[in-house]
Amino acid sequence: MLKKTFIFICLYHICTLAIGDIFISTKIHSNQTIEQELGIIYYIPFYMSFSTNRPEENFEDYAFCKGTIKKNQFIKLIHPTTNIYRGDPRAKIIFKDSTFFIDSNGIATNFSQNFQIEDTAVLIKDIENINFCNQ
Repeated sequence: MLKKTFIFICLYHICTLAIGDIFISTKIHSNQTIEQELGIIYYIPFYMSFSTNRPEENFEDYAFCKGTIKKNQFIKLIHPTTNIYRGDPRAKIIFKDSTFFIDSNGIATNFSQNFQIEDTAVLIKDIENINFCNQ
């Protein structure tokens, strides 16, 4: 009887460890997915106006702030539009698979399609880990 109990306890611990490894690897995979969904955002406050536009090529050099934004939060804020992107960027968002520029009117583009952001204040609220640039 003692042998059977010992074997049962050993099997129980082996199963527990195996299930624990499954949960740990699932948790790591979930975190990796979340990390892949984060984008870097560089931005200039939308209310500011300039006499000349900031160039897209080196927008990071002109940005006042830098932070991160979750891709799923950004996607919830945009919807397709026929409005034209003016080339007056206020934000640049870099995701793993795409880059978006957002102009002062809240028109976002990835240069293959234009999108409208109804409320840029919500976009700014969704930015995390904000650092101030060019101080």
